[in-house]
Amino acid sequence: MISSKVFIGDGSTKVFPIDFEILGENYVQIWIDDIPINDKTKYDIINNSIVFNDDNIPAIDVKIIITVATTAQEIADLNAPPSGIDIVSDNIDNVNTVAIDIASVKTNSDNIDSIKTNATSIADINTVATDINSVKTNSDNIDSIKTNATNIDNINTNATNIANINTNASNIDSINTNATNIDSIKTVSDDLNLTDSNTKIVATNIDNVNIVGENITDVETFAKVYQNAHAEDIDVRTDGSALQVGDLYFNTTIKKMKAYDGTTWQLASSAVNGMLKKLTFTGDGTTTTFTITDGYDANYAEVYLNGTNVTADVDISDGQNIVFSTAPADGDEILGVFFGSFVLADCYTKAEADTTFVNVNDYEDSDVATKVQNVIGTLVKLGADEIVKQDGSWIINQISSFVLFDGADGTIILAHNISSVTRNDVGRYDIALENDMKDTNYAVFGSASKQSSEGAVRVAGYDYDTMSVSKFSVNVEIDNNSTDLDVDRVFICTIGGR
Repeated sequence: MISSKVFIGDGSTKVFPIDFEILGENYVQIWIDDIPINDKTKYDIINNSIVFNDDNIPAIDVKIIITVATTAQEIADLNAPPSGIDIVSDNIDNVNTVAIDIASVKTNSDNIDSIKTNATSIADINTVATDINSVKTNSDNIDSIKTNATNIDNINTNATNIANINTNASNIDSINTNATNIDSIKTVSDDLNLTDSNTKIVATNIDNVNIVGENITDVETFAKVYQNAHAEDIDVRTDGSALQVGDLYFNTTIKKMKAYDGTTWQLASSAVNGMLKKLTFTGDGTTTTFTITDGYDANYAEVYLNGTNVTADVDISDGQNIVFSTAPADGDEILGVFFGSFVLADCYTKAEADTTFVNVNDYEDSDVATKVQNVIGTLVKLGADEIVKQDGSWIINQISSFVLFDGADGTIILAHNISSVTRNDVGRYDIALENDMKDTNYAVFGSASKQSSEGAVRVAGYDYDTMSVSKFSVNVEIDNNSTDLDVDRVFICTIGGR
């Protein structure tokens, strides 16, 4: 005998259990609103249930009829939907009428809660069936229902699914909510198709997004510290909590960043561009407050009235205004001088410098010392072959070599990291390094001690193409005509290359 089972789609359920055995896919025929589903790839048979694919889930309110043959001979009869089920569908209003009168049936049993709990119990269902004659009086179409009584097995099976139907009914609000979100989903879908969509912009910059994610703690910390932009100092954070030391905000009045020091707001940097700015005003006999464009560093100002310093008599504490206690007279000239605040970097005192460095003038060859002093300053001492601090370390790592030699023949008088000086021609010398430089990124400079009747002389490089890590070349020439010249003394120094 061919068995059938009827379901009503809710748009989301994809699994429909069958209470009778399914012998194989050829023993099953599915109808959706009386249209046979012949494409068996749209569903699978799993654990004696029909499981629709995600793309073929029955829609809301469609009628699903599943017919199952119990023998091979009945397979051919699966091609037509069972007429009895059609009758049930066609008379669904009558069934609903019966459902409306279920309250009458309920009054026939004091144990209605037990009946509901044990809805799957066939004995209870049969007890309800004995009252069918009473139900029959409530429907003009009871004969049709009676005709369908032969399908009581299917009705009983449907009764076992009443809990699922009730559950689906309770989820109707969720379904409606999903329906209202369809426009939002469509908006996202449309956004994905736009070339300049926000979604694609995020995808293109996903590396930056990941970097932000990896540093989210720092981002959140700064979000707490920065209090946005305000026209004046604030008393609490933007979230209403107490200010913390280090909090920042941008003052839109003076267009400067301010930082909280635990007591007051201070400029995070100088309001003065550079070291000094001046502004002038003219008194009108009534104005006492003169506003400074872009502000200034509070208390870092001097105020002059007609040339007289009156700073002590005015208020310069807010960093935005000069406030007189008495208005300057009409025509009075007011000059404001504003200083950029700064903090001196750590440096040696004279006493510390005297104990740390040895003065070059302590050496006997004062003539040589003077020449070297003019080139490399007073923070070095002159030894036999080195420039060092008193503790033995290098003073300036960039001074990689120097040499003082006789310009007539190249004889070395004093040198560090120079092995030889060779005079090739008038005023031209090749200088070899004792220790090779690390690279050729070093500079060569020097001075010469002789004056020419044609003007001053200078030291210049004459063959930069042959400059290497082990040697370089220089020449001495007259400054105004570049004529090579031998001089008494030549001092050469190199920087870098170490």
